[in-house]
Amino acid sequence: MGIIITTHDDLYKSQLNLDAFKSLEAKEVQNYIAALKRGFELITKIRELMLDYKHRLRDNYKFYSQDLLNNLFKHPYTKIEYVVNDLGVSRLTAANYLNKLADDNMLRKEKLGTGNYYINEELFKLLTNR
Repeated sequence: MGIIITTHDDLYKSQLNLDAFKSLEAKEVQNYIAALKRGFELITKIRELMLDYKHRLRDNYKFYSQDLLNNLFKHPYTKIEYVVNDLGVSRLTAANYLNKLADDNMLRKEKLGTGNYYINEELFKLLTNR
């Protein structure tokens, strides 16, 4: 990654949206700032969704744990094997947890080949929304 050097004057002109006066460096800085803003907004939305899931899980399921919540947000999907590894529970217990969450529409269960995937659809939507 190269270093971008620009002047305050270039940045000021680029903020005025005077395309004729924008230097390439100022445009790159603007693009970088816009990407940072989008990233921050996404992180904020994921954090809010994670907090919502935390409350829903804690209020409705005896098997709630921070490790389970972290597992559901590590990727937009999880599998029985992932829960076994992350929570240190048996396959049967992991399957029971995930199936209960799927039955209650917290996750969507999809069979692919011989395995089941449990999709956190709300997280998936956030990550794929452009």
